[in-house]
Amino acid sequence: MSSDVFDLHAHVVLDDAFGRAGSYGPRHGNDDAGREFFQVGSYTIKPIPYSTSLFMNVDMRLEAMAKTGIDRQLLSPN
Repeated sequence: MSSDVFDLHAHVVLDDAFGRAGSYGPRHGNDDAGREFFQVGSYTIKPIPYSTSLFMNVDMRLEAMAKTGIDRQLLSPN
């Protein structure tokens, strides 16, 4: 029996997914005021600092997992 700790509800934002759904996006970037945004279809979230968070930064994610005792995560694209 494994003693690994699994997180079964974690989200990830993948650069490779941007623009894959045509006009629905998803899109990620900065608006004219410099606020970071994430957009899917007509739904936009801002400010949302994904690029400097564990949602997009693997090293930050692994560090957070180590601090909280999580060995593995099941990731779901955001």
